[in-house]
Amino acid sequence: MWKKMFRNEPSLNYRKKFKCPECESYSLYVIHDTACECEDGCDTSQINITAILSEDNFDGYYTSGYIKEHFWIDDEKINQIFTGIIEDNRYKLLSSNEKKKIKSFMFERTSQIEEQLDDIVVEYLNENSLKRAPSDMNVFGYLINLLEDTHFFMNLCGKDLALFNCGILFAPIKFYSGRFFYNNAIEHLFQANERLYVILGILYNYKFENDLSRNKTSKIQDYIKNNTEYKKSNIKRILDSLKGNQMYSTLKSMRDINTHDLSYFSKEIVDQIKTDSVKARDFWDRDGDKVDSDLYLPQIRNLIFCLEKHYDLLEQVFLQISQETTISKLNSFPMIEKFMNKKLQITIKQYTVQEIEKLEEYNLRLFGKLPDYGDELIGDVFFRIGEVVRCIFDYCNIENDVFYQLWIREANLELRDLIDQQYLLYSALLRIYSCYDKVSRYISKHYPKYSDVKYFQEFEGKSENSSLVNTIKEILNDKNYKLLYELRNDIYHNLRAGVLHGDEGLSYYNNFLFIIVFENTKTLYNFIEYLSKNNKKVGRNEPCPCGSGLKYKKCCC
Repeated sequence: MWKKMFRNEPSLNYRKKFKCPECESYSLYVIHDTACECEDGCDTSQINITAILSEDNFDGYYTSGYIKEHFWIDDEKINQIFTGIIEDNRYKLLSSNEKKKIKSFMFERTSQIEEQLDDIVVEYLNENSLKRAPSDMNVFGYLINLLEDTHFFMNLCGKDLALFNCGILFAPIKFYSGRFFYNNAIEHLFQANERLYVILGILYNYKFENDLSRNKTSKIQDYIKNNTEYKKSNIKRILDSLKGNQMYSTLKSMRDINTHDLSYFSKEIVDQIKTDSVKARDFWDRDGDKVDSDLYLPQIRNLIFCLEKHYDLLEQVFLQISQETTISKLNSFPMIEKFMNKKLQITIKQYTVQEIEKLEEYNLRLFGKLPDYGDELIGDVFFRIGEVVRCIFDYCNIENDVFYQLWIREANLELRDLIDQQYLLYSALLRIYSCYDKVSRYISKHYPKYSDVKYFQEFEGKSENSSLVNTIKEILNDKNYKLLYELRNDIYHNLRAGVLHGDEGLSYYNNFLFIIVFENTKTLYNFIEYLSKNNKKVGRNEPCPCGSGLKYKKCCC
């Protein structure tokens, strides 16, 4: 965390053995942008560090072990200082043990992971007498970036746990709900999980298919469990401990229904009302923050346990990758070519204030139609899209430098290290994608001839010539939906697009994501309005509302 405050260069630049202007030897360690230390004991107080970094005159790289042995200051010492300082209301509702664990994830273990990643790269560069990583991504380069991407999502999960506390604490003053962040934490945990299995597939030479969406985690699991090396590894021991725990299966179940069906929160309401409507109404007819506190706060330990196991797994993976014999026998795989051929979308589109505010009009219009549906799934979709609209507005508020100031003023809550624009865009994008699948479940429930449909994408294979199917196929063929589908698969099965493009590339990438989120939000609103027109009670001899041209009794009755 402190590195973002005091270091402006890529992390590997601070591992370089720079030439010391005092003793002329390659013995200068730049700690951060305002401090350095010479291995030969030179007085470094007057050294121009900006000039040192700019000249980039170095000979090889330091490992973290060498830094600890030969210098006074290292990353671990600085990190311990900052871990002790961070103590604010982002942990207020959590137990002392939960707070300690989350701070460990966000500071100590995050710092250790970053240090280990740098060490693996440093050793690779030193062993191959390289000053920089190869420009064309090889197996090693892809694997390192995939590891970094995995840790990115684990780090987001840790932030979600702190934000979950804030969501419950500040819901009365209209902060995001606790369940918003709890659901994010589950999603980010399993995005890390999916990547870990891809990494294990690489390490144990799984034969990946060119169609990345076909490289299912279940297939990789079936493959590696028969691998002799895997059977003897600590990785298997940790994975067995994780998957054999009820906490893991509970979170996986919650994630599955949040993504494709009636969300966990809504499902709990429906199930409890069916069991005991009086007791259920006593529980649910309260402020949302009270409900979130009672429903989710006791489950926070589930997430903490699973995230800790993922850190344990990642550290074991680092140990295996750091063995030269492992790296030398890795095979190439199709994801490298797919990623290298993926061009960053240089698309800049600015929406007017009126266009953005119009989303609220859509929202209100849809809300007015909810009673006509009488269906929990559509209500769930509505609230999910409401969260998306909130993310869109706050994305713009960050752009206009309003968001952070607002929450410092409202709750003395510093969010710069917890929420950025990309965090909001990923939160929105994954909810948008899930809404399409939830709508497909609604259709399969209300139109019996589509009862076999589980996912929105499956309508592509339907040959019926009806207005419903034709409308869905128009959406499936829309470029913004296709990009959403592609991005979603990248997030699960490949490196995230834009991950290697620096600050300027990140800005383009965020704008690209924003366009996809914005346009798909409009598409979903329009599609739900279309469905509402076909949601009336129909006589058996009237035309079927699916638009097939047949009588209802001969079609979807």
